[in-house]
Amino acid sequence: MLRALHDLVDVFVDFLEDRPETTALWLRRWLEPHRHAELDQRYAAPLYAQVEALLAAAAEAGTLVEPAPHVTVRSLVWAVHGHVVALAARTGSEARERREFRAFVHRFLDGLYPPAAP
Repeated sequence: MLRALHDLVDVFVDFLEDRPETTALWLRRWLEPHRHAELDQRYAAPLYAQVEALLAAAAEAGTLVEPAPHVTVRSLVWAVHGHVVALAARTGSEARERREFRAFVHRFLDGLYPPAAP
């Protein structure tokens, strides 16, 4: 399960690193949430709901413990968009930033979902 979560986050990070304009559009939307609520409900909410449902199902099956899947999903989304903004600021080594952020999100997931005791 944890490997699948790592893969999912990696794909999301790759997507946003390759398309930083997506983060710019999200930031614009977040500045005026009521104005863009319909877009959020149409496009973002269904994706959030799918990942939240998978985390909840895994928790119900005893694969992991996740008391608040909506918080986890939104926290990771914000963190990844923040990472993309940091890359755009070009304040350091882009390769290092990418490597360190990837390691961080993996540690974050590992901390949230430690392996079950044998």
